[in-house]
Amino acid sequence: MKITTPGDYTVRKGEALPAKPIKSINITGVLSAPAQFLSGKVIENKDTHLKIFNAEGKLELVVNDTDPYSTHTIVGLLSKDSVLSQFAINSEKRWTIAEFLKFIKTMRFYFADRAAHAKLVESIQKWSVKVERVIVEHNDNKGNSNFQLETKVQQVEGLVTKFDLNIPIFQGYPKIKFTVEIGLDPKNTAVMIYLISDDLIELEIQSREKAIQDVLNQLTSYTFSKIVVS
Repeated sequence: MKITTPGDYTVRKGEALPAKPIKSINITGVLSAPAQFLSGKVIENKDTHLKIFNAEGKLELVVNDTDPYSTHTIVGLLSKDSVLSQFAINSEKRWTIAEFLKFIKTMRFYFADRAAHAKLVESIQKWSVKVERVIVEHNDNKGNSNFQLETKVQQVEGLVTKFDLNIPIFQGYPKIKFTVEIGLDPKNTAVMIYLISDDLIELEIQSREKAIQDVLNQLTSYTFSKIVVS
C-alpha cells in the first residue's frame, strides 16, 4: 500500500468485516405516512411503487422494491374514529333498552344538539315503560308470534327514532354531522335496539376517497408507479 498524503494512519491487518446490506424499514402509520417518509428524500423512481387500496383506506409505499435485502415498506392507514366505533352504527350490534339508555346518557358531547339529546333520553325512559307492558301482555297470550309483538311495539308512540351526531369518521379528521336512526328488534322477552345511518355510509366513502386523494396530491412530483389494487 502506497501512501502519498502526509498524516497519521492506522493500519489494520486481517480480513475485513463482511459487507452488510442497508437495513430494511417497515413502518405502519397514519394515511399520510408514505408522504411523510418521502419528505426530504431522494429516491429512485424506477425502484419504487405505491399500492392504493381505496376500499380499505390504505396506501402502501415500497422503496427498493427489487432488492431482496433492503426493501422499505411504509403503510398508511385510515382508522375509524374510536368514539364512532362505540356507537356500532350499521353493524350487527344489538342493545337492550337499558344498555342503550345508559350508553346514550354518556354521549351527550357528541350530539349535534344537546336539547335533542335530552329529548331522546326522556323519550326512551317513558317509551320503555310502555314497551315493558306490551311485552308482558304479549307473553300472557301464549302462541303470539314475534311478528305480532313487533307490530305492537311499532305502535307504541313516544320514542324519538332519529338524532344527529357530530363526530369524526376517521381518527385525526374533522367532525362531520350526520343523521342516525333507531331500529327495533323485538324478542319474546325484550326489545333490542340497533342503529343505522344511510348518511354515514355515504360520508364514509366520500371521506375515505378524499383523504386518499389528498395524500396522492402530495406525491405528484414523484413518477414512481401508482397501482390501484381496490
